[in-house]
Amino acid sequence: MNRHDRNYTAFKVFVDNYGSLTGNILDRLLNDSHKLRRDRAAMREAVSMWCEDNSCLRNAGYKIRFDKRCGCSCGCSPGFRVIVNEKDVRNSGYTQLLWLKRGSGGPSSKWLDMSGKETE
Repeated sequence: MNRHDRNYTAFKVFVDNYGSLTGNILDRLLNDSHKLRRDRAAMREAVSMWCEDNSCLRNAGYKIRFDKRCGCSCGCSPGFRVIVNEKDVRNSGYTQLLWLKRGSGGPSSKWLDMSGKETE
């Protein structure tokens, strides 16, 4: 196996599916798994739209994986990991994605609304 043929998380993406900050905090603290299961497909679609708008990811290729413990080990901040393959990134020429490897600052966190647009 080539040492550059490995997958790594380039981005941790969190989607606000609650509509308000208070609802978000309360539901996350209560770990509302029913709402999370119900909205997961729509949240995944928002992440997919964001990835397709990102030319580096679109050209290098990516996978989206749901992770209940994406932001914290207790499960209070579920999100999606955008995973890329190091060899594919090198071959595509978008080597700035290699800066996001764990050894060089770790994956970058992004927050999106349900339409796939970045929020602060």
